[in-house]
Amino acid sequence: KTMKLKEIIESIRTKKPEDYVMPTGFRELDEFLDGGFFRKELVVVGAATGAGKSLFSAQVFLNIAKKCFKSAYFSLEISNEMIVSRLVGQVANVKPSKIMRGWLTPEEFKRKHDAEISLQVYEDSLNFYDTLYKFKDIEKEIVENKYEFVVIDFIQNVIAEQKDEYSNLTLISIELQRIAKENNCCIVIVSQLSNM
Repeated sequence: KTMKLKEIIESIRTKKPEDYVMPTGFRELDEFLDGGFFRKELVVVGAATGAGKSLFSAQVFLNIAKKCFKSAYFSLEISNEMIVSRLVGQVANVKPSKIMRGWLTPEEFKRKHDAEISLQVYEDSLNFYDTLYKFKDIEKEIVENKYEFVVIDFIQNVIAEQKDEYSNLTLISIELQRIAKENNCCIVIVSQLSNM
């Protein structure tokens, strides 16, 4: 649909900041990005193995959900239990591996319990998926649930049935940008970079 300049200016004038931007919760990053991640945007978080991409993306996911933006985390690499253990661990200052094994001191157990309760306040904004790999299934969930913020961790594991990895990643990236625009949401994709 074609829009005239006047219509676009009016649309900008009548919207509130939260209609456009979602603060990441990292002050310096938000300042650098003029407020945070923007709706209708596709953001790529890329780094080598072990650099903390998933940890960073999960923390941004939690920070944005805490602002009551309906958010979804599609983990195509690690389990929902590990993602949530990391989030609880960050809040409680306890290692996720200790949380998952139950190897906690009484003080750590109390901090973990308090962190779980504090996170449950945001239950309606926090949605987790770890069994969807097909692009069309992920798209369906984003559209039907009207998610405002989405993390897909990581893009190389999304199945789009193209003949090679380059074609697959190109198609997925273009389609995710379209979905972000059409659904007024921000989509963050986590991407593995070559260690070379």
